[in-house]
Amino acid sequence: MTLSSFEEFEAQLQNTLNHFYNPLFHPEEQVFELLEIQSSQGMEVIRQMLRLQIEEMKPDVAVPSDAPSRRFFEVLNYRYLASISQEETAFQLGMTPRNLRRIQQQAVAALAQHIWNAHQAHDRLAKQQAGSPSVSTPEHLPILRELEVLQLNSPGAVADLAESLERVQAISGAVVNNQKINLEIVKPEIPLTVSVHPSVLDQILLATVEQLGKQSDEGIIRIKASLQGKLAEIEICSTQNMSDLPYMTAPFVIEMLKLAGGTQSIEQEKRQVWVSFKFPAVSNIPILLIDDNPDFFHLFRRYTLRTRYIMHNIREGAQLRNALAEFHPQIIILDVLLPDVDGWQLLIDLQNPHLGQSIPVIVCTALSQKDLAYSLGAKAYLPKPVTREEFLRTLDEII
Repeated sequence: MTLSSFEEFEAQLQNTLNHFYNPLFHPEEQVFELLEIQSSQGMEVIRQMLRLQIEEMKPDVAVPSDAPSRRFFEVLNYRYLASISQEETAFQLGMTPRNLRRIQQQAVAALAQHIWNAHQAHDRLAKQQAGSPSVSTPEHLPILRELEVLQLNSPGAVADLAESLERVQAISGAVVNNQKINLEIVKPEIPLTVSVHPSVLDQILLATVEQLGKQSDEGIIRIKASLQGKLAEIEICSTQNMSDLPYMTAPFVIEMLKLAGGTQSIEQEKRQVWVSFKFPAVSNIPILLIDDNPDFFHLFRRYTLRTRYIMHNIREGAQLRNALAEFHPQIIILDVLLPDVDGWQLLIDLQNPHLGQSIPVIVCTALSQKDLAYSLGAKAYLPKPVTREEFLRTLDEII
């Protein structure tokens, strides 16, 4: 442990949270150390790990709403995960800005203590195992751990195949060109989206291209994406493989495929190899948010980034008919506190097939009236504030 004190770490954590969405900010080395990640990985991984740490602080549903642990979690969720202003957070939580600043300071201290305790427990376990025989760790395990964090932190994440192929071409092109190998990309004729985190898909394709390149002295590696029924297929073909050895998939690629729910097939004939990956294809799902607070629209749009859900927003109930005709939503998220109409009456109106067309409605409000929401026809109820995990899980259950 290189930290001189807990207070030093708490100050560094606060500084990191102040720059939570600044990609150019680089935290102090000790922040990386306590989060147990490499300092070369930057703010994206820091954000992912801190999200997990904050989620671990989420209290049980039985914990009273005024309990300090629940207040700490709500403040951390609003201020840092949702990036909502102090003024709006204070309003949503029913407190003064001055009181919010005090509780926010306490919440950051609680988060720092949570991380500090976890790291100390890890150190104690390492010391207990120091005398036991060492076991070699496979080289791919750190990569898999990071990808598992991505999957956990991004439920419902999807990848656009055309964008993924562009990234693979940009990254792998220089490498294979040095080996006198031409990398050809055939993009799908129609937009294709698969239920895989983009980083996981990129690593699967990059590793496969790299391995094929190592077995070839020259020739062509062609990547083609297409739709086969309900599956998106990505075929990687090496047209002049110079190795007489059979092509073997890298172990960590197999593990990533399990993680992503994909399948693989390999064909090898003379000096050619075809490696094919298949993933479930998904279509975009439009969501209509009826809420006059733009902060929640920006929050939910951030929650649904890189998922199959596409957020649209209207701020008044009077705009509903036009929005239904324009966006054709498959789910409606309704805040009952609207400026021009009673949200409960709007929920009743949405049960009319001529208006709502039986579109499922999720009531998302700060009001504690779950039973009323269900009795008036809501398919789900989400009390504000809402975590990303809760939000996406509810959408998945409704659809």
